Amino acid sequence: MYVRETVTAGDTIEVRKYHTIKYSRKGQRRGCNTGKTTERQARINRRNAERTLRQLINTNFGGGDIHLVLTYRREERPGVERAKRDITEFLKKLRAAYRAEGRELKYIKVPPERVNGAIHHHLIVNGIDARIIRELWAYGGVHPSYLDYTGNYGGLARYIIKETDGKLARGAEAREKAMSGEDYCGRRWSCSRNLKKPEIKKEIVRAETWREQPVAREGYIIETDSVVTGMNEEGYAEQSYIMRRVRPVAHKQRKGEAGNNGMGLEKGGGGGLEHVQIPKTEP
Repeated sequence: MYVRETVTAGDTIEVRKYHTIKYSRKGQRRGCNTGKTTERQARINRRNAERTLRQLINTNFGGGDIHLVLTYRREERPGVERAKRDITEFLKKLRAAYRAEGRELKYIKVPPERVNGAIHHHLIVNGIDARIIRELWAYGGVHPSYLDYTGNYGGLARYIIKETDGKLARGAEAREKAMSGEDYCGRRWSCSRNLKKPEIKKEIVRAETWREQPVAREGYIIETDSVVTGMNEEGYAEQSYIMRRVRPVAHKQRKGEAGNNGMGLEKGGGGGLEHVQIPKTEP
């Protein structure tokens, strides 16, 4: 027997199959369990944070929604505390702008970080005319990138987690949390209260193990680079993969659009604003 965990997040279904000490394959020998070292627990926490963020984005955002990078003019670069106040005030104004259109703002916000002396903000928001954002952010540049229509934004989640690694690594508190195994996803981002949670289902499968090559449900395809088979941290066999719903293309292609660039972001388009060029991360 084994455990099958299924997470439905928007147009994706994430599947994780694994054995445990109670639900294991007959005759299966447990692999090496290296124990909870600080480094190992930190890697586990980071992977959990990326998975949680990916599922949150996939559940609540889609094609045409926006990944925003907000920057400051060189002569107006603030400290971190003022930057926090700036983004709080900006979100109040942005919320009012959505309300004026009879809509509700949804967002994921990353704490401001100083890179090479410059503070900037990362946000994901549901779609709005980018010119409105330009009017509301008075401190410097507005750099929008539009989510594509694949429904899977794992690359964007991976990029955001990478952006927050440095901040966590510098804090003694983060190291203590890593040692204890305490989840610190919340320190990497915050979000509006109106976001939906992905649907999680766990079941016990009465079979010795799973098939070597997973099969997609009808109407879905398996993201080939998401298939992972091996041993988990407890030394038991595990398989995980992501299925993505296949939908007909129903949006007008923008000039320069390149589909999923590894982060679920489109290139070009939108309101005459400058678009940030984000480096592609490793898969």
